[in-house]
Amino acid sequence: MDTSRGIAARGHVDACLAGLKMYSLDPDVVLDVLLRPNAHWQRVVKEKRGKQRVCYSPSDDLRTLQWRLIRILDRSIKFHRGYCRIWDQRYAFTISKPRFPQTGWWKGSSIVANARVHRHSNSALVCDLRHAFQSITTRHIQSFLNRTQPFRIRRRRDASWTYFPESLMWVASRLLTYYGRLRYGAPASPIMFNFMIDRLAVDLATAVNAPLHVNEAALRSTQRILMTVYGDDICFSCKRGAVPESVLWRTETLVRQHGFRMNHAKTLRSGNGALLLPGVVISAHEVRPRDTYLDPLATAIQGGELTQDQANGHLGFLKPFKRPGRRALKRWGPTLYAQLQERAGVTINE
Repeated sequence: MDTSRGIAARGHVDACLAGLKMYSLDPDVVLDVLLRPNAHWQRVVKEKRGKQRVCYSPSDDLRTLQWRLIRILDRSIKFHRGYCRIWDQRYAFTISKPRFPQTGWWKGSSIVANARVHRHSNSALVCDLRHAFQSITTRHIQSFLNRTQPFRIRRRRDASWTYFPESLMWVASRLLTYYGRLRYGAPASPIMFNFMIDRLAVDLATAVNAPLHVNEAALRSTQRILMTVYGDDICFSCKRGAVPESVLWRTETLVRQHGFRMNHAKTLRSGNGALLLPGVVISAHEVRPRDTYLDPLATAIQGGELTQDQANGHLGFLKPFKRPGRRALKRWGPTLYAQLQERAGVTINE
């Protein structure tokens, strides 16, 4: 790190020293992360389904700091509702879900849960955010922290709030990012992404007149647009023959205003009884796995190419589908699902 950045880092750490100690953030470790970021981030290339993805894994010290920051955020952001479990190898704690019902990166959520909201619709539109994590910069996170003011204490004497200096927000935003951007691979990044995209999701639902929480009245309505957010995929559906074009251009406008970019190559429209949503297809109001997933899986089962861990992973993916997922595999062979269970070393009762 150059001299000017080093001086700035030391200045901000010194200015918020009391706040760091109060929130159990070791000032020496914090300063070391700010001065030597390359020593605390490791570049890892992962391959999945023939595609390579660059991830950045934080060191143990930095991971501890990030989890503590996320816990502070969760306790202070009062507009979040609902609870679920987020687990780390060493820490387990309850964290709130955002206002809008995102279904990505929360325990108990899945692409199946995301798709079930749209199962009674006749048409669908899926928009993808391009480089969603990296679109969130240090400046965005610092602005978010300044707006929500998570670092504050309440005096018992007069019930007034005491706020820590902006230097603490400056430090926190740089502990959560690497070279100015939120990185894929850090365990705190998906949670921070959900915090950041919550504002876009609420504004977008308001713009297209979609309900924030889907109920039976919304499902029965023939005019309402239904909307869900699964990770970096924004899904719309309705009972009309096609999702209105105005939904797409409003989405593009708001996405741009919030500092994200659309991946137009992955914008997907579907209808006529077969709705294509992230990772699944809805046919006859039933959520099913896609054939592009089942084809190679059936080949791997028949060829005995799956390890036990891989078989368990596929069973975990198929389990939320229940009967539709099981019936889909029978198209390739009546005993394929049983073979998958046997390879995984588990028995699932019918």
